[in-house]
Amino acid sequence: AISKCLFNIAMLFKNKNKLEQAEFSYNESLETHRNTFPANPTQVAECLTYLAKIYKAQKRLNDEESAHKEALSIRRQSLSANHPDIAQSLFNLALIYKQNNKFEQAELLYKESLEIYRTSIPSKPLSIADCLNNLGVLYKEQKRHNDAERIHKEALSIRQQSLPTNHISIAHSLSNLADTYLGTIRQDEAESLYQDSLQIRRSI
Repeated sequence: AISKCLFNIAMLFKNKNKLEQAEFSYNESLETHRNTFPANPTQVAECLTYLAKIYKAQKRLNDEESAHKEALSIRRQSLSANHPDIAQSLFNLALIYKQNNKFEQAELLYKESLEIYRTSIPSKPLSIADCLNNLGVLYKEQKRHNDAERIHKEALSIRQQSLPTNHISIAHSLSNLADTYLGTIRQDEAESLYQDSLQIRRSI
């Protein structure tokens, strides 16, 4: 199909960091999907999500937010309420809100995304861990250290159970938990975690 070809061309341009050409091809693909009968809303939402990535790379935050909002709206209307794609759209939008210091809105979206990932079948433990990680960082920035500690511990536990022992994501979780301990003046515990994180990073 024409729309699929345009989509693949856009991905190639993006991989080569040719962002303007990628944006043009994604928009062409998007319009083709919009005008197809019968319409395929999930493909429209996918195009919007990838277009948002181009806007992110171009630092066009308003356009990025608009694209993610439309993708989320389409997915809510066309998919089951606990579909992982909805969770991913919520996660993407939460990232933007956090970047714009809209902490309350970001928290709500992270929590909704997390709840979907927890109940989705098949289970997505690493997506759960990613949500927890970002939520923990959000709490730390709000100086909600107890909440941040609890969340980062769960994210670390999931990653340790799901990933190789020297995976960089485990190192990130260790550092994030250490950052939280620093906020509560637990220097010794923080140092131990930083050392563990450093050991993993050196082994990669």
